[in-house]
Amino acid sequence: MRALLRGFVAGLLLSCLRAPLGIDLFEWPAVGARTSYGWRGAAIAAVAIGLWAARQASLPVRLLLGTAVGFGLHGLLFANAWSPAGRVPLATTAMLGLALLIVLRPSRAERAVEENPPNFLEMLGLAAAAAGAALALEGIARHVRLFEAGLSQDDSISTFVLLAALTAGALAFGWIAAADKLRGLALPVGLAAAASACFVSLRVVSRLSVDRALSGYLRRFGLDTSLHGMLGYDVLISAACFIAPALLLGAALPAGRGRARIFSALIGAALGLGLVPGLLALEPGSSSSELQASSAELVPWGSLVAAGGALVAILSLGDRGALARWMGIAVALALALPALLVNVKPQLVLSPWSKRPTFPLLVSDTPEGLLTVESFGLVGGTWLFVTLDRRAVSPVLEGAVADALRMRGALDLLPAARRARGNLSVLLVGQLTPERARILSEAGVSRIDRTAAWSEAMPRIEEALWNALPEKREKLQGEILTPARAGERMASGDYDLVVAPAVPGDAPRVTEIRAPAVTTVVRWLEIDQPAQQRDLGDLVALTCEGLDRPSLGVLTNASAPAGDDTFAPLVLHAGSPRAAPTPLAWLRTRKSPRADERTDRARAAMAARLAEAARGGPLEDLAAGFESFYGAQGIRSEFESPEERTELPDVCLERWRSALLAGPPDPFARRLFETLARVLTGKRWIEKIYAYVQPVAVKHPPWPALEKALARADIESLEPQAAIHRLEPLTSIEPKDFEVWYLLGEAQCAAGEGAKALESWRHAVWLQTSDRVSRRKVTLALARTGDAEGREAARQLLLEVPDDEELKSLLTQPNPAEPPSDPCPR
Repeated sequence: MRALLRGFVAGLLLSCLRAPLGIDLFEWPAVGARTSYGWRGAAIAAVAIGLWAARQASLPVRLLLGTAVGFGLHGLLFANAWSPAGRVPLATTAMLGLALLIVLRPSRAERAVEENPPNFLEMLGLAAAAAGAALALEGIARHVRLFEAGLSQDDSISTFVLLAALTAGALAFGWIAAADKLRGLALPVGLAAAASACFVSLRVVSRLSVDRALSGYLRRFGLDTSLHGMLGYDVLISAACFIAPALLLGAALPAGRGRARIFSALIGAALGLGLVPGLLALEPGSSSSELQASSAELVPWGSLVAAGGALVAILSLGDRGALARWMGIAVALALALPALLVNVKPQLVLSPWSKRPTFPLLVSDTPEGLLTVESFGLVGGTWLFVTLDRRAVSPVLEGAVADALRMRGALDLLPAARRARGNLSVLLVGQLTPERARILSEAGVSRIDRTAAWSEAMPRIEEALWNALPEKREKLQGEILTPARAGERMASGDYDLVVAPAVPGDAPRVTEIRAPAVTTVVRWLEIDQPAQQRDLGDLVALTCEGLDRPSLGVLTNASAPAGDDTFAPLVLHAGSPRAAPTPLAWLRTRKSPRADERTDRARAAMAARLAEAARGGPLEDLAAGFESFYGAQGIRSEFESPEERTELPDVCLERWRSALLAGPPDPFARRLFETLARVLTGKRWIEKIYAYVQPVAVKHPPWPALEKALARADIESLEPQAAIHRLEPLTSIEPKDFEVWYLLGEAQCAAGEGAKALESWRHAVWLQTSDRVSRRKVTLALARTGDAEGREAARQLLLEVPDDEELKSLLTQPNPAEPPSDPCPR
């Protein structure tokens, strides 16, 4: 029973001592490799020291089973409820776990006296063999992460599967390795065999990285790629990649006799993990064209080290006969052959589950993970984004507007006097892109320093991003800094603003920041994954793209936005942390383009927390409306328009109408209600437009966006004169607004005023718009009347859409002898 408990504590340590996102400010978007591998190695070292101090003389199946259970219990059930967040809590947890291992001493029967204690050379060989096995297994684990969804729960599943397979190997084959005839040989040879078996795992990774092979493998078990990141998917991927080395490693561990041998093997494994950042490190100043190490190369390196260590351990055995030692040496040498004979190539796992093909421009296997610069082939391939282990660390095209709002919103949280002076200095904790640089530059930023865990790779990433621009664009002043150097500059007050952009994935931990009073720090986080359990401080900033992609900004030394800041976020009380779903429950929750249950639930939970915190205050109605809105979203049809897919319950509309009628709206509320009006128009909910939009438009005139929505409702209601009455004043307020002139022409056509419609659409035809359908309609209507400007606009439009047969036919026909003066369709 005590062996099971010791294993349970060891498993808890292995799960708890994983450095989380946000362990400090500069590891908000990604954890540095040295931090990540350092704490994972520290967990194994703590287990090694604890078992040695407790005089653990063997590794029975019960102990291995307890390790798997302890890791799974915390990682899959309790990780969201409690996990150490900062360096001090992590160190405290390590010390507490070490003390528990020592207290839970084995019984006298378990504390067998070592009959043949190892000499130093054998301990060194065992440590080297274990280090090699850890290196090779980590080479596979880095590829397994690329198949998953990039969340800590996915990592928990893959590690749990590895531990479970290891336990199964010990149960099924451990008795063979523990046989007296294999004494002293089974453990080093088994470690080398586990490392060599990783070549089989590499072959599995290579096959599964092809979309057809991955789909075929999943179909054998009744699954498909739409279940990416869910429980069954993660288990199957992990099992396929880990089964061979895990079974061999599990079979070897019961052969470890004596606490010194166990200590040597575990310390060796910890040291092996600590070598990974150095082996994959980029040379300073290296370019993307230079060769670099890949994660796949960890397998041959680890296999050679493991085989070499096994040889040293076997040669040091003084109590075994020559035949046994030579047989062991022969097996160890044979296990090194794959590393010498197999040509290992980098294995690129580029989202084989995705329906959209990716076009990588740059691929770099860094210590922090696989970094890529790629596109979906959109806009001629010029919109590039950066990923780290398949998580986008710069915005994809669909999230560009939301990212821009976060960048501008962070600037709006600076003191007004400081913003008015301009010449701002900013530290970006994340990836700088040309678009981010443009947005910050236009907002008055003159210098942008940047840092992140992958700062060593940033020069080659920026080179790829800027070289891909269709026209040359100069960078702003600023440097790429290591996190340590960035921390020194921030502490000396060099920056007006430090901003950490949001990155998809786990909500980072919010640790305390020591920033000088002159520096505002804004850390953005998406709420598409559970974040309601995080302590976010007193106030947060909320921003969203209309009603989509909401984000929260965690604030330090921030000021309330001024009323005239166009992009200002909404500052709310953060409220108290709430319970989050267990990682296991979240793994069973679907996230796919057709059924994104995770996003809906996560947003609803955070909105409920914010609404509770706002209750009784001036923002109660606004926050309660968000709670109702996000709580009402559900499964969407991919065949509907974005407006049709948006659920708008009446209680949400009533709350937001009340909030807007209570007083002058701030910029956030204006953006929100304009989006609401657009959605209601897209749904063609005429009665609700009059019920909820019209009172607000009357209360706060002039409001062009609302008046245009009401004009559309008037046209739909066969009240064209009412629409004309609304739109005509807008022609002087927004004379360059295409939609105003287009709608005015529509209303005039409906009212039988064709000549006036012709004049309105002449104003509209050369104005900028993203509404291609309406632009084409106006162009065709004018061209059919023989209007010279209309025909010229049709020629310009044909250059953009050369396959438009109706435009071609119209332009090839001569003008009628008496062209009609009425453009209105009949």
